[in-house]
Amino acid sequence: MSAGHATEVCPGIWSVRLPIPNASPDHVLVYAVEAREGLILIDTGFKTEECRRTLEAGLASFGARVRDVYGIVATHLHPDHYGLAGTLQEQSGAWLGMHVVDAALVPAWYHDQEALNSATSEWLRALGAPGVARQGLAEAMRPWDPDVPLPNRLLADGERLEYAYGMLKVCHTPGHTPGHIVLVARDAVLVGDHVLRGISPFLSTLLDPSDDPLGGFLAALADERLPVGALVLPGHGRPFRTLGERMTELRSHHDRRLAEIAIAVSTGDEPKTAWEVAQDVHWFRPWDELDLFSQRIALGETHAHLLHLERSGLVDAVNDDPYRWTRR
Repeated sequence: MSAGHATEVCPGIWSVRLPIPNASPDHVLVYAVEAREGLILIDTGFKTEECRRTLEAGLASFGARVRDVYGIVATHLHPDHYGLAGTLQEQSGAWLGMHVVDAALVPAWYHDQEALNSATSEWLRALGAPGVARQGLAEAMRPWDPDVPLPNRLLADGERLEYAYGMLKVCHTPGHTPGHIVLVARDAVLVGDHVLRGISPFLSTLLDPSDDPLGGFLAALADERLPVGALVLPGHGRPFRTLGERMTELRSHHDRRLAEIAIAVSTGDEPKTAWEVAQDVHWFRPWDELDLFSQRIALGETHAHLLHLERSGLVDAVNDDPYRWTRR
């Protein structure tokens, strides 16, 4: 699938590949869904001129324009899926929809950078990140654009959106973000970042209102409304048809990670911070070789697993400064 050219991946649904600069994966997939009133865009890409031009070229390749868009659905609030929403909304007058939980987090993530930096610094301190690393870790985030708009349509679990070949059913699938959603179509399921091939979507506890993001993610993987035999249209990577198999792989991955973290907590005589536990976990490369952004993701993943182990009765949190964890 080349950038700037749309592919009809199933009846009434077109896919456009947009670039993500200096990142892996290096692209995000936006889906244009045909409906009676025009097009519904599922996700938008980053707010860059290159993304805007590439999306326009992709729509033009099947005879459409941005002004044909009457609705925009963001599967979640990350900037590669939501960043261009304001620009597209201005050009088309489209409504902008997002699950109510992620919509409530937009101001905290985008509009008040000073408060976000403060919350991030406090989160890192509570997890035991040393002061010398805290500033770099706090800054290890792709820029968030403060000009992104608030959604003007709040989507709820079970809601249905009409399109040319039936209904898009909204399924709340928390984990990657607290308000992540999947859309089930007649012939396909648009999964955003909930289930990806070859990638385990990262989980984080920063500004997550739940006390067990991993538990929410595992429950969403078991959601029987997701058609395991349907064509899977992911936010990154090629479409595939092995949704059930991939969800089983992800559950097994997290089972192994939970066991590894439980062992890391119990090794040694003293309770450990999340920062210390994270360094004992096997990531895709050794801890000292991870860049700051990857260390930050790994720290959030570790904390999410510790919270789940606590809910499961396997570890205890010691209310210290910073928090420490011990095997129950």
